[in-house]
Amino acid sequence: MTAATGAILGVSHGTLTFQVPAGACDCHVHVFGPAERYAFAPERAYTPGDASIEDLQRLHRTLGLDRVVIVHPSPYGTDNACTVDALRRIGKPARGVAVIDPAASKRELEAMHKAGVRGVRVNLATAGVADPQVAWP
Repeated sequence: MTAATGAILGVSHGTLTFQVPAGACDCHVHVFGPAERYAFAPERAYTPGDASIEDLQRLHRTLGLDRVVIVHPSPYGTDNACTVDALRRIGKPARGVAVIDPAASKRELEAMHKAGVRGVRVNLATAGVADPQVAWP
């Protein structure tokens, strides 16, 4: 990694000492912000700083990663706008995992699918829930 990438991650790393295979995928990453554009859920457990698409793409170029799975982060609750925007901006190499509001319409689900969402996240741990039966409804 470069010093710039280390700065993105908040740590210092050396250069890669191996060849990353073609088609390599970052299989779990979050995108945050900008905070002025994407409001956090009032009931969130934490408030992260911005982690932009540009930062993510710079990191992926440095690491030689071709694809990405953006997982919707819990501070946004069920508002997938930031995640869907990131998927649309990155395009074909990106897929996503959303947090679905039980009241989501078929149209909303289809729009998320069109943007690249292919999975649903059920995050009980952030709310301190250990009973998987809670997720069924």
